[in-house]
Amino acid sequence: MYNGQFIGQAERLVASAHLGDRHPGGRQGAATDVRTAVSRAYYHAFHAAMALLEELGYRPTETGNDHLLATLALQYAGRKDLGKAGSELGALATDRRRADYRMDSPAAERVEVAEKAVRLAKQIYSWVGVARVEVAGNPEAKRAIADAIDRWNATYPVKLRK
Repeated sequence: MYNGQFIGQAERLVASAHLGDRHPGGRQGAATDVRTAVSRAYYHAFHAAMALLEELGYRPTETGNDHLLATLALQYAGRKDLGKAGSELGALATDRRRADYRMDSPAAERVEVAEKAVRLAKQIYSWVGVARVEVAGNPEAKRAIADAIDRWNATYPVKLRK
């Protein structure tokens, strides 16, 4: 599956949610679209982060820990752009959990939340994409980022796998 399909689906869901009462599923259908759009936007950004980590030699743990590990690894990667990407990925993860699990949260059903999630996911994808291009063509850049993440990972109780 191509990761871009996640953001494309999120954008279509946001457009559908804008129909509000005119949505084929009514107001509840629009709310479902908002929640699903936030989730899809998050996974667009998350999978980009995981792709970078894999290119740096890390393997997914295939546990729920990967979400927090990806966020923290970016924050401690020794680059401002990746640090910002990690911070924003963490914020997006919070929105995703609210959308997926907090059925009592009206804020999770506001179309503005989904629009923000899509914008943020695209920005994270961009920051991570720049780093992916740099590490693909520059072994020194790759080693610098991996070394910074290794230093952080040595101090953290849950480990990224190499």
